[in-house]
Amino acid sequence: MGTRADSRRPSRRARWVLLGLIFTLVMPLFLVSCGEPEDDFLLSRARELLPQAQEMDDLLFISGVPQKTGSEAENGYYPADMDALAAFGFSTVADIKARVREIWTARYADGFEKSAVFSAVVGSAGIESLAYLVDTYDKDGNLTGVRVSAAGIPTQMDRVLYHTDTLQVTWKSKKTARLTVSATVTNGEGDTQDRERELTLALDSDGVWRFDASTYMKYRKDHYDATGYLTDMYPEKRRVYNGI
Repeated sequence: MGTRADSRRPSRRARWVLLGLIFTLVMPLFLVSCGEPEDDFLLSRARELLPQAQEMDDLLFISGVPQKTGSEAENGYYPADMDALAAFGFSTVADIKARVREIWTARYADGFEKSAVFSAVVGSAGIESLAYLVDTYDKDGNLTGVRVSAAGIPTQMDRVLYHTDTLQVTWKSKKTARLTVSATVTNGEGDTQDRERELTLALDSDGVWRFDASTYMKYRKDHYDATGYLTDMYPEKRRVYNGI
C-alpha cells in the first residue's frame, strides 16, 4: 500500500514527459552553440571590431603615441603626452594591452606582447632595440607615466580605409572564420592603392569572437597594381590577402 509521500511523486510517464520537454527546449540551443556561426553574425562582428582595430593600428603602427612637447630623451625614451594618450582612453601601457585583448584573441595578443612594441629585442650581443612603449615607476613603485622609444615606431605601416560594405565570409568552421574586404591603402606621400585583404576571426577562450591576425597594411608600389593584383612577383599567386 502506497504512502502519502509516494502519491506526491510524479509518475514514470510524467517524468519522461518532463525530460522530453527539457530536451526539446535545450537541444536547439546546444546545436546552435556547437554549430557554425551564421554569416550575418560574423559580418556584424567584423564591422564592430574593425574601427577599434584601426584605432589601435594607428596608435601603434602609423601615427604613434605622441611625445610630450618640448621634452628631451632620457635613456633612449621620451615621456609620452599623457593628455593625448588619455584621449584614446589610456593612462598606462597595461591599458593598451588590455584593449588589444578586447579586439584580438588571447593567442594573438600573447605573441604581440612579445613584439618590439611592448618588449625589448634581445640578440646574441644583448639588447638590440628597446621596447617602443614602457610604463615608468618611481623608487616607491608608483606609476609615473608612459615613455616612448626615441627610435620611433618599430614597424611603420600605412593608413588603411576598409570598405566594410564589401565584407564577405569565404570560409568558416565552429571556431574560425575567414573574411575578405576591400581596402584603400595610403602611404606617407599620399599615394593610394586599392587592395583586397583577408581577415581572420576566431572564437576566443572566453567564448567571444575576435580577430586572430593583424589588421594593419603596407603600401606596396613595386609589386601590386591599383586593383591589388600581383604584377612582377609571384605571378602564380594572383590575389593579395596579407597585409604587407
